[in-house]
Amino acid sequence: MMIFNSDKNNGSQRFDAPASRPGFSLIELLVAIGIISVLIVIGIGVGMKVLGQSKDKATKANMAIIMNAIDTYYDEFDEYPGDTPTLGAGQTRTFHEFTDKDTDPSASMELWGYLRRPNYTPPKSRDKIKGLPNNVIENKNDIDAGDDDIARITFDLVDSYGNVMLYSPNSGLGGTPVIFSAGPDGKFGSVKNVYDDWVKYYDTVDAEWKIWGTSAEEVKKREEAAKDDIRSDK
Repeated sequence: MMIFNSDKNNGSQRFDAPASRPGFSLIELLVAIGIISVLIVIGIGVGMKVLGQSKDKATKANMAIIMNAIDTYYDEFDEYPGDTPTLGAGQTRTFHEFTDKDTDPSASMELWGYLRRPNYTPPKSRDKIKGLPNNVIENKNDIDAGDDDIARITFDLVDSYGNVMLYSPNSGLGGTPVIFSAGPDGKFGSVKNVYDDWVKYYDTVDAEWKIWGTSAEEVKKREEAAKDDIRSDK
């Protein structure tokens, strides 16, 4: 709106434009957008870190339940599950590999117990394993070892990232049982197989374990992957 003013000294008249309203310059807008973008990135990073920490804690909590079952088994049978010459004491495998051995199924790890053996009392460890969240137990199947009396349950146990965990009956601190999780990257860096190879991860497509190479670059990658491995004894 134009404002009409009269100059009494010289009798002239003039129209004054209204004062412009304050606003942001283009540079100020770009700076504000940049700051907001940085805050969003920081927020996402913090959120992912918190989520990762919560999954690590959940994995450790589930490991504690499994180790409780393993200790319960030891108290009942005076041996750790899977710690037999037939299974290869000291070897590190998936729980499914320990519970479904083609070479000698009758010697398989019996955390769950037999299904249909007459007058058979299931091991006390079964109730402990059943206490795990449903998303921890995968590939749970009934198998028949050739004799209906010793049919059993096979299963895999996975971490909070959805990756299969590994078990060794006596490779932990002080020769005790230990459970391994590959952590958020899904790659083991601190676990060896029966052939003394460093295990990387299980390829579900090829149905085989991938092994770390021996080159300097592979060794460096393996050592980096080992940093987020989760163990039940640490």
